[in-house]
Amino acid sequence: MPDNPLIFISYATPDRDRVVPYHDALSAKGYDVWIDYRRIKAGQIWDFEIKRALDKATLILIFISTKSIDRRGYVQREIKIALDKAAEKLADDIYVIPILLDDDAEIPEQIKHLQAVRASDSDKDDRIEDAIRHQLEKLGENVAEAQERLSVRWSSTHYRDAWDGLPGYECEFQVLNFSSDQYPQVSEITDIIKGSLVSDAMELRFTKFNQDTESYDFGQERYSRTNTWEAFAGEPKIAGRIISIVYRIGWYFCGAAHPNSGFRTFCFLLDPLVRIARLSTMFADEQKSLETLKALVRRQLLAPKDDDEGLSQQEETVLSGTEEWDSFGSFAFDEEGMEIMFAPYQVASYANGPQFVRLPYKDFAHLLLPLYKNALGQHDVVAM
Repeated sequence: MPDNPLIFISYATPDRDRVVPYHDALSAKGYDVWIDYRRIKAGQIWDFEIKRALDKATLILIFISTKSIDRRGYVQREIKIALDKAAEKLADDIYVIPILLDDDAEIPEQIKHLQAVRASDSDKDDRIEDAIRHQLEKLGENVAEAQERLSVRWSSTHYRDAWDGLPGYECEFQVLNFSSDQYPQVSEITDIIKGSLVSDAMELRFTKFNQDTESYDFGQERYSRTNTWEAFAGEPKIAGRIISIVYRIGWYFCGAAHPNSGFRTFCFLLDPLVRIARLSTMFADEQKSLETLKALVRRQLLAPKDDDEGLSQQEETVLSGTEEWDSFGSFAFDEEGMEIMFAPYQVASYANGPQFVRLPYKDFAHLLLPLYKNALGQHDVVAM
């Protein structure tokens, strides 16, 4: 759990005057609250800044009104991103808190299952803060419980490097620091992750050697002439004696049409400590297993979602983006199964955003090598 959790406020622009008092009240109580018009500075790429804030957020407050639901715009996209991130949370985590500004506003279908707070409630402020406190406490308890169960501890530090130039650069990433009495080599996970991220930071420093004084000058806003890259991790996922760490990577380089994002995952067997760098190495028959995974993943990606056609209109992209083992380079394990992540453009258009596929162990564990089948606690799984 972050030392200073970020609370993101999602709202429709016409509702700003009604939403700002909630932001100010929470900020006055010491919470780190993000709202676009207060945080995004002149010259910054608003699309990128909103996505990076959502990626860092521990909780999201979604303000819903009769105006916001009728609008097609960023508030709907924020809900989608929030739900994608919520998929990583436990079932009883709050994470997304809907707040109804109008009693007759209809809650979007995606979040109807969540308990909402009404602005007309006399105790609305207390209910919102109670929900926030409950979630933050629960997050801390979950992390402590997970660390105790696995006999592995972790904490978080941040690294930042920036240089003002034409263009300049700015990078920020989070490093998880691991330690364990039972698994003394686990600290090497920190070394591997930090080394990977520092390598990207070093690549960004090449900006200094590629100055472009014809396209950029110091009269421009700094943010419009700065290459930006960042990486933030979710809480480690634990399955048996395998630990997985998922990083979301975001970047925007000057002159690009839009920001982009992706994933970097780190999976390790704890005893002995070895990295599972390629998914293919976990399976007994690589070709047979690849064909099975391709079929399972494609079926999910092409299936209709939320009363729409899903990615069925992009079948060719789905097929080409799931053809080889390298297509499944971003993966992680938890107690329920495996999650495979696809960056924008890999299996769908940029507008569709990243895609996630979850496979329960019953669908693929029988194909694993005994080593990994046992390490994941799936020794009883047999072919269907």
